Amino acid sequence: MGAGSESGMGTDVLDIWQKLAQLQWDGFTAGKVDVQTAQDVLQSAIRSRDPRLRDAVRRAIDELVPAGGAGIPMATQFEWLTSVVHGRRYPPIPLSVAGPTAWNDPTALERTNQRKTGSSGLELQDCTEPLAVEQHASIDDCSFVTALINLATHAPDALRVRPVGHGAYDVNLSFNGADDRLVRVYATDSSPRLSSEDPQHAVLEQAYLQIRGPAFGGSNAGVDTFLVGGFVPEMHDLASLDTHTVHQMLCGAGDAVANDECVVALSTGDHVTDSSLLPAHDYPLVVGRDWAGRRELQVRDPLSASLIIPISDFPRLAQFRAAYISWNPRRRFRRHERLHFRYSSARCNRFATVSDKPVFEVQGQDPTQSPHAGPSEVWVFLERHLPLDERAQDTLFCLPSPHGHHRTAQDSDTSNCGIALLKLKIPAGSATRVAVHTDTAATFTLHVLHNAHATACVRRVRRADLFCAEAEGVLRAGSNFGPFSNAEYYRNPAFSLEIPPVPAGRSAASKTVYLDIRLLLERHPETHAETPVNVQVFDVQDDELVRPIVFEETYVSAGHERRAMPLHAGSTYRLVCSAASADAETAFRLEVGVSDAALAEPAEPAQPYPSLPLKLTPAPLAYGSFPHRVARTFAWPARATTLAIPVKPRRLATPIHLRLLALDDALPVKSGVSFRMKCDDDDSSSSSFPPSAETALQAWQGCRENVTMPRQGHVIRGRLARDAAFKLMVLQRDGVTSETRRKAQQWRIELGSQYEVDVGEPEFACHSGHSAP
Repeated sequence: MGAGSESGMGTDVLDIWQKLAQLQWDGFTAGKVDVQTAQDVLQSAIRSRDPRLRDAVRRAIDELVPAGGAGIPMATQFEWLTSVVHGRRYPPIPLSVAGPTAWNDPTALERTNQRKTGSSGLELQDCTEPLAVEQHASIDDCSFVTALINLATHAPDALRVRPVGHGAYDVNLSFNGADDRLVRVYATDSSPRLSSEDPQHAVLEQAYLQIRGPAFGGSNAGVDTFLVGGFVPEMHDLASLDTHTVHQMLCGAGDAVANDECVVALSTGDHVTDSSLLPAHDYPLVVGRDWAGRRELQVRDPLSASLIIPISDFPRLAQFRAAYISWNPRRRFRRHERLHFRYSSARCNRFATVSDKPVFEVQGQDPTQSPHAGPSEVWVFLERHLPLDERAQDTLFCLPSPHGHHRTAQDSDTSNCGIALLKLKIPAGSATRVAVHTDTAATFTLHVLHNAHATACVRRVRRADLFCAEAEGVLRAGSNFGPFSNAEYYRNPAFSLEIPPVPAGRSAASKTVYLDIRLLLERHPETHAETPVNVQVFDVQDDELVRPIVFEETYVSAGHERRAMPLHAGSTYRLVCSAASADAETAFRLEVGVSDAALAEPAEPAQPYPSLPLKLTPAPLAYGSFPHRVARTFAWPARATTLAIPVKPRRLATPIHLRLLALDDALPVKSGVSFRMKCDDDDSSSSSFPPSAETALQAWQGCRENVTMPRQGHVIRGRLARDAAFKLMVLQRDGVTSETRRKAQQWRIELGSQYEVDVGEPEFACHSGHSAP
């Protein structure tokens, strides 16, 4: 915390420092560097005979041009790319290797060196009375001053300030995923600043206010303690706790404060009834002594070094609404890992599902390295990069189920101040997945602190590793075929779900898998997100949709979920999505994932999240998904009792899928209409038609006599031989009311085939054999 001034450097040396800075910026942000330019800068540094400059250039080149041509690590590049805040550059450069370059104002150092006279800056000194720091009344930064008092008292080494010369100072702060962001400030005697016996505190305040920007709307002591000293904040809502619990918690934290393991700040609410406290004000916690020499909880007013307020009495303690316990990570953990990522709200929040969000897997201790190791203590905290959108809510939450669609309130932390923390206990050989949600587009860093691993214990989870099959589609107003009670329900979007066989060696009980099936509507202001929807599951052979598996008739607004559906491994199912109403075009997503009871047997410790590769593909029911499609809608005359429909392939043998559907004025009639069915040779003189055609045709699925018309029509599937022809005969109708006998009924035939098929006009006759009009 202090070094020699660099104001005496010559112009040539300053130019080389500037070239080095430009080399670093271009190289780290682009991910590659011009080797010749780097060598030219190095040769200039060697000729300058400045050992510090020469070493700095060599160190930078080693980072920019790694040995073996490996390239600049993505994490390093990401830290440099996220260096700009409010239009200023704050690169991740420790004070110990920083040069005189003013990164956030490239012309400032040159201007100060050209001045003939001016302030020589403030002399930095050790602070003997850190509690003497007082907030300036005109600057609303009590949270920063509270953090400064705590850090100056318990961790003075965390305050990093270095003079550059002519009133210029460099400061390292922790933000945007790096704990050594370089900030240049210029101290002047005229600017308002806090009062302190150590001038470095005013420099830190200037750096803090510069980072926060002109539109700074306030903060809290937990966030500011992290920004200034890198301490991990643990935030507690005291309003939800009884006063006795709060007192016990603070007494326990006081023991850690006495050992310099953490610092504590308390915040009042918008209204207080105790005249010694200010509303919406942060106070550092002081572990002092009462008149009898007993340890006592106290707070100190940042505005007045002499105002020490005891808070052990419960009425006064009840005035505080938040506690910020900020832990020194260097005293508690040996390893600190970081993962940087961007969050796109347009992509991650399109549907209410975790599969679109950033998901990370945190591993427990490797049991092979420590056979008797207990649960690993791992802290995971989320840092949103500056500048902050104070309206945004960030949530860091655990995924207790293997595919991670559900969470509990105890396993989540939601915050609007840019920091969220989870304290995990992970058994050896196990893993915990955590996910991130926010309601805005932002850049984040996930920090993972632990002691258990010699290697990385956190990784980003790919979407494929969530073993969640998914498909998307659109529910349109013009093609909405209604709920299950509608005869045309089968024309709704349908999908085929293939479940693989269970792995060899598992028990017979594990042939049943439990799946969560979710139908989600797109979350967008312009869509009708409240449209009630439903998803039904059928066997893949159930073309008529008469036997749903665990029938569910409920339609749920914005999304429908079927949890823990018991299905058979090695089987294929059909999923049908429908809406009770669809007034506008609405995109949807169908997701299928393994439920909490993923497999009947528990996963092996080496694979905490078992994989089950599900396959979900579009499989429309109409026309059997065949490319050639013919439909005939016709009126069955009131007096006609038989119907014949000629069907003939044009050139090639082809499989067919035929659906016969009863309609009434183009609307569904009541189910229960039954009829007899047979097939006749269309041309008995044709030698190409097999004599046993009728027998063969009746062997097809669905072609039989005495059929009861299902609600979604009767389906026949089979194969037509080349040049064969037949007539589908409906010989009799039963269950038709006297009212419908007085008028023609509407029917439709839909035929899908792999190759072209001709479907003739329907032919009708009365029971006497005469043609019907």
